[in-house]
Formats: sequence, C-alpha cells, structure tokens
Amino acid sequence: ELGDFKHLLHGNHLAYGLVGFAFHRLLNFLGLALPALWSLQVMDSLCGALGAALFARFLLNRGRPAGVAAAAAMGLAVSNGGWYKSVDAQVYLLAGPLMVLAFEEALRERPRALRLAGLHTAAMLVHATHVLFAPVAVWALLRGHGDGEEGRRAVGRYLAFCFFAVVACY
Repeated sequence: ELGDFKHLLHGNHLAYGLVGFAFHRLLNFLGLALPALWSLQVMDSLCGALGAALFARFLLNRGRPAGVAAAAAMGLAVSNGGWYKSVDAQVYLLAGPLMVLAFEEALRERPRALRLAGLHTAAMLVHATHVLFAPVAVWALLRGHGDGEEGRRAVGRYLAFCFFAVVACY
C-alpha cells in the first residue's frame, strides 16, 4: 500500500515482507480485499495456529499423551508472546512453524544436515535472530553423526548451506 516495494526488504527480516506481500495478493485474488495490515494479521494468526499444531504433533511423536500435547500447544498459543505475536502484524511467528520443524529434525537419531539447514535458513530469513539456533543444530549433528569425520562433514554441509543461502538472498 505504500507503493515502495523495496520497503518490504528489511535487513533483519528479509523474507517476512515478501511472504506477507504474496499472502496479501493471494487474499486479494481470492476476493478478500483487506488492508495490508489486516492481511498480515491473518497470516500471523495462521502461522501461530500452525506452529501450535506442529508443536502438539511434535509432543505426540515424542510419546507424550494427547492431553499433555494439547495443553502444551494451547499454552503456547495463548502465552503472552504467542498470542500477542499471532494477532498483531509482527515478523516473528512466520518462522515459528519452521523452527518447530527444525527442532524436530535436530532431535532425530541422525539429523539430516541439509533438511536441518533448509529449515533453519528459512527461519533466519524470516528474522535474523534465529541464527541463535545454530549451536543447537551443530550439537544435534555431532550427537547424531559422531564427532569424527562423518560428524564434521554433516556440520560442514549444514554450515555451508546456511551461509551460502543467506548470503545469496542478501
């Protein structure tokens, strides 16, 4: 609505503006002509709901009872951060589902380096602070592949993918 497309490309959250723009255009195409701010709020609400659902699935897959998974996911959804960021046009929740999936991958017995890197890179492009997940990812790869040659190769593939993908996008 500002008529300035480059305004969408903020250095800390490169992908959010572009995804939000595409979502806003999709809603307009479907006949729901909302102001851009409302489109972002709808997108963030959907991302918050998806993140909570993926968190519940994650807990169920880890052997937690359905009631515990539902209560934990609901707690996440109505927490101050989860709820507030879901109903306001904020950059943070677009990466929520990606981070749940990345964490799920990290906890696999043998995490797949490129899948982990792809999920983590997508989250970093939504907001730069997600780079703080990198030590967890490296630990997970070394835990799953050992600290020998195989582990170092997995970490190298992960770091190279993240580095080159982020640099290419910027």
